[in-house]
Amino acid sequence: MEYFKELLNSLQRGVLSPVYLFYGDEVYLRDLAVSRFKDFLAGGDNSGLNYDPVDGETATPADIAARAEIPPFLAGKRLVVVKNPPYFAGEVGAIAGLFKGTIGDNVPNI
Repeated sequence: MEYFKELLNSLQRGVLSPVYLFYGDEVYLRDLAVSRFKDFLAGGDNSGLNYDPVDGETATPADIAARAEIPPFLAGKRLVVVKNPPYFAGEVGAIAGLFKGTIGDNVPNI
């Protein structure tokens, strides 16, 4: 729960990392975190132009990276949410290797 409070504090201060990984059994907190990101990044725009939900079971890492690299439309940032990615069946840090040469160069070790 402490990590969630830190996340909300970061959002209030406008301090964002390029990539976040939410995992675990607390589905409510994951959904709430995504909702807070949507509210923060939308800035009152509810059109959804800068929100891109992705089905991780069907999208390839290249597809996800391509979506993440699309510039935001009339905003400072975009939000790409990947749900149910199968990439975490093994070691968590292995995700960065999947995106090597794309956004993976900016993924911090988690």
